[in-house]
Amino acid sequence: MVGRRRGAISYLEQAIQIFHEIGHRPSEGLALANLGVTINYQGHHIKARAYLEQALQIARETSNRRRECTTLNGLGDVFRFLGDYIQARDYYEQFLSLCREIGNRQGKAVPWAAWA
Repeated sequence: MVGRRRGAISYLEQAIQIFHEIGHRPSEGLALANLGVTINYQGHHIKARAYLEQALQIARETSNRRRECTTLNGLGDVFRFLGDYIQARDYYEQFLSLCREIGNRQGKAVPWAAWA
């Protein structure tokens, strides 16, 4: 499994570079978010935070509300793993609020949503 993750990380890093070079911001944001989530679960929370913050910025720039929603969730996970439960809750509350706003029923069903 570790080898697969390393391969995934390598491909995501290449994708980020390509999408950045060609200026396709939505795809760059998606790749950044996926990379952030992947490395967060490997224990690299600080790096994950940086990637997810970039992805969130791009989601907001491109008005991609669904991507913004999932990225807020990812940032909540980062801070939960870091033990910063106040910051985690803030991101989870933003996530839940945005899910309600855009009608994303899947986001409402997340077990930790009771925090908000």
